[in-house]
Amino acid sequence: MNDSVVRFQPSSSYDEALARAGAAWGIEAEYWDIWGKHHVPSAEARQAVLRSLGVPCETREQLDQALEERLWLEWATPTTATVVASDSRPAQLALNVPEEFSGGVLHAELTWENGESAAVSAPVASLPLLKNAELRGR
Repeated sequence: MNDSVVRFQPSSSYDEALARAGAAWGIEAEYWDIWGKHHVPSAEARQAVLRSLGVPCETREQLDQALEERLWLEWATPTTATVVASDSRPAQLALNVPEEFSGGVLHAELTWENGESAAVSAPVASLPLLKNAELRGR
């Protein structure tokens, strides 16, 4: 288990917030074109991409608020809607479980792409703990 706890930390500068937001929304910090030339996107280019994705980025505070909200939504959502698996790559399903449910039992119904489904149950305490998060006092 990873002993570190995920927490939101405000950025110390606008440039840091812009870099963190770019990474969170999948904007590459650098790239090489087809001719082998190295490029680093300007702050204006990263801002334009973030704006096109609906991320307000005029101030450090706006970027930090968007980052904190993204982190909260990531952890507040129980799991992804879709898990890709195959015979050669078994499914691994990560669950986000609030601490108050750690003594409960997980009941889930899995639906396969062929329409078949399977019901599974397991005590939450029996599942491996991969990470902890402390967000918004929870």
